[in-house]
Amino acid sequence: MTAQDKQIARIVETTLTLIAEHGGAGVTMAAIAERAGISRQTVYNHFPDISSVAEAALEMHASAMAGALREQIAGAATPADQLAAIARFTIEASAGHAPLALETVMTAQARDRLARHAVSPRAVMDEVIAAQHPGTTPDPALADMAWGIVEAGAAAAGRHPAAVDRLVAAAIAALEALARGH
Repeated sequence: MTAQDKQIARIVETTLTLIAEHGGAGVTMAAIAERAGISRQTVYNHFPDISSVAEAALEMHASAMAGALREQIAGAATPADQLAAIARFTIEASAGHAPLALETVMTAQARDRLARHAVSPRAVMDEVIAAQHPGTTPDPALADMAWGIVEAGAAAAGRHPAAVDRLVAAAIAALEALARGH
């Protein structure tokens, strides 16, 4: 990792910490610089605004999560096991972590760019289901419902980390129903 990469990572981590502590509205480029122990100009040398820092944070996180998720499902023996791995991964990744309001500091254009390029667990789930039934499309209502349960499980895991196993079991049941109803 170069010195520049370390500086960018420091800015991103500092921004995440400040957003977690104060919400998006309480974060400024000056606050990031002060907390990171660097000059404002250094922050601006890497990012033109807070939206850009948040976008970088989400891109870094999404990339790491996508790689870890792909590793998880690669070890699954069956499509049902892959769906279970997606649910478990998504819910466990959220356990004990309060959701950050990163999107509140991002411009609409930044959110759109990120949405187009991010590999989400939902997209991976759709790929697994589609591979089970080549040439067909999953029922969108069932797919939305199943993914909604996974997302709800992830949100609940953030508040109730001790309930992860129950939340995963409920999400897996929904995904299995989706696969059967396809």
